[in-house]
Amino acid sequence: MSDSSLLDGKKILIVDDELDVLDALEELLSMCNVARASTFDEAKEMLESQDFDIVVLDIMGVDGYRLLDI
Repeated sequence: MSDSSLLDGKKILIVDDELDVLDALEELLSMCNVARASTFDEAKEMLESQDFDIVVLDIMGVDGYRLLDI
């Protein structure tokens, strides 16, 4: 089993305020079902309405732990 097959089909939310980072991570995780958010509010809405297998979280100026409590 290859490392990438562990991620096949996983639903991943990427949260980053830098759009180039979002683009790069989405490309790297192309074997997954990727959702993206660039703000706290976008991420909060997605986390409240959907289930994700993995969340990659990197946003400035906001307590990211608040998102993980959702």
